[in-house]
Amino acid sequence: MTKTTMMLASLAMLPALMTAGPAAAQTQSSVSGLLYTDFSAPTDGRAASYNVTRAFLTGKAKFSDIWSAAITYNAYPQAFVTGVTGGVATIGRDPYDALLHNAYFQATGLVPNVNLQMGLLTSPWFEFESAYWGYRMLGYHYFPVFSAGYIPPFDFGLKAFGNVGPVGYMAQVDNGTGFRATENNGSKAYTAGLTVAPVPGLTLAALGYRGDTITLSQMDRYAAFAGYRTGTFRVAAEGTRMVNQAVAGPVITGQILSAYTVLGLPVTALPSPELIARMDVIDSDVNAGSQTETIQGLVGFAIKPAPGVILALDDQVTRKTAAGVTTTSNTVAMHTQFAF
Repeated sequence: MTKTTMMLASLAMLPALMTAGPAAAQTQSSVSGLLYTDFSAPTDGRAASYNVTRAFLTGKAKFSDIWSAAITYNAYPQAFVTGVTGGVATIGRDPYDALLHNAYFQATGLVPNVNLQMGLLTSPWFEFESAYWGYRMLGYHYFPVFSAGYIPPFDFGLKAFGNVGPVGYMAQVDNGTGFRATENNGSKAYTAGLTVAPVPGLTLAALGYRGDTITLSQMDRYAAFAGYRTGTFRVAAEGTRMVNQAVAGPVITGQILSAYTVLGLPVTALPSPELIARMDVIDSDVNAGSQTETIQGLVGFAIKPAPGVILALDDQVTRKTAAGVTTTSNTVAMHTQFAF
């Protein structure tokens, strides 16, 4: 039996495991899934392809009004080195290996206005970003501060979150090495954020992250966010500043500017139609000797034909400039999301 088959078999046993034992009558358990697929058709000569971009399976158990736990596996094409020729590595992919994505316990309201999670966690900054954007299915690269590795989106640690009156807060301390690695240098990374809604529909947020690595004595990320939403419309803008201090080297900075909008259309003949537009400008000069600017944008259209189902068609354009050379790619893609 392969490792992937064993992991998927264990997922099938989650409901039984979560209700086993003398407290089964009191434990509430559930299993949910989230599937992203797409068909991408580049217009610049690259091959068109069908893909399963993500497949999440989550088991949850609620033991009381305070205590609960969750486990999520992520079917993901894991990259690995198949060989090295002349000092150049050949990269292969194990098709849809099952990775442990989240595994944590949660204490809800153990202290008034405080919720705690400990284990393998999702960054509260990433949770905030993905919840407001609402179209994670369109690609992980639309979370540039995470997809480019500036902040690990998943890590082992302790998280606190909640609301105090009109102010929401988030805080996390973790290993700072990501969910594929264990602690490497005895230091920890810290994430903190505050949100406020001064008027109905308007959200303002300040977010920050501080960590380090073996080669960086300090890595800081700071962001300011502003968004406005109604039942059929949302618009948001965010600016992120990145600062790297090498163990032996200069301070190097970079920045990311993002803006997007989602507009519901009053077309009764279609199920919840929406127009989507987004642009990200990524100045990633956070590595010595590497000056790279990436501009990526999309325009799309989505419908929601049934609860938990989203279908989206979009055109994605990316222009990248590195070492004075500019390359442009364009992809038309059909995306699907199924949540159950």
